[in-house]
Amino acid sequence: MTQYKLAIVMLTHERSDCVEDNIKNFLRFNPNQTLIIISNDRGLDISHLAQDHVHIINRRPKSWCDAMVPYHIEAYDYMRANDLAADYVVTVSSNQMFLRTGFYDFVQRYSAGYWARYHHFRWDPWCRCEDKLCDTFYVDDLKEENLHNLSNHDGMFFRWDVFSQMMDYFGVHFRTRYCVHMIEERLYAGYLLKNIAPEQLAEFDQYNFFNWSDCGVEEVKAAQERNLYMIKKISRKYQDPARVYVRSLP
Repeated sequence: MTQYKLAIVMLTHERSDCVEDNIKNFLRFNPNQTLIIISNDRGLDISHLAQDHVHIINRRPKSWCDAMVPYHIEAYDYMRANDLAADYVVTVSSNQMFLRTGFYDFVQRYSAGYWARYHHFRWDPWCRCEDKLCDTFYVDDLKEENLHNLSNHDGMFFRWDVFSQMMDYFGVHFRTRYCVHMIEERLYAGYLLKNIAPEQLAEFDQYNFFNWSDCGVEEVKAAQERNLYMIKKISRKYQDPARVYVRSLP
C-alpha cells in the first residue's frame, strides 16, 4: 500500500486550466507525500492532467445524486482498490486553494475539521430525502442534537481512520441509491459530533477563510493576515485577479 501524508479529494467540472491551477497549488503548498484524487464530471476530459500522484476519476453523472457524499465514497473506494491511503484526507472544491505551507502539521493536532455553522434542524426546508431514508436511518442514528450544523464539505479534513469509517458508514446506503433533497451538509458534521470529542475537532475559522461570493485580492490578503491555510471561494476563471494573486504567492 502506498501511504501519503495528505490525500486531497476534489470534485470538479471546470475547464482543465483551472483544474491544473488547483493541482499546482495543492502540490506547491503541500509539497511532500501529497495524493490528489480528482472526481471529474464526465462532460469534461481532463485525463491528460493525471500524473504519478494525481488520479482522475470520471465520476458517475450528476443525475445519479444531487449530493457530494456518493462522490466522496467513490473516491474512497478508488483509493482502497488501488492500495492508496493517507494519514489525513481533505475534501475540497475547485474554487478553494491553499495560501501557505504547514497544513499537515496543523491537522495532526486533530481528528477532523468542520464548519460549525448553526442552523436549527427543523428550520431547513431541504432536510428530508424523498424516500425518507434520512428519517428512518441517519437522523435516528446520528440524533437531531448532532445535526444542527450546516457545515461545508469543501475544506473538511479527516484522519484516515475517521474518514474510512465514515465512508463505510454512509456507503451502506449511498453507494447504490438515488437521493434528492437530502441533508448532506449536516451528515458529516453530525457523524463527527456523535463519534469524536469536541476538543479533537477543528473549526473552519482556525484554518479556512470563507466568503459567500468569489473573493477579491483584498480577501486573500485578509486571509493571509490571519495566517489561514485555505481560502474559499476563489473564482474558477484562470485569469481572475484573486486567482492570479494566489498563483503569485511565494
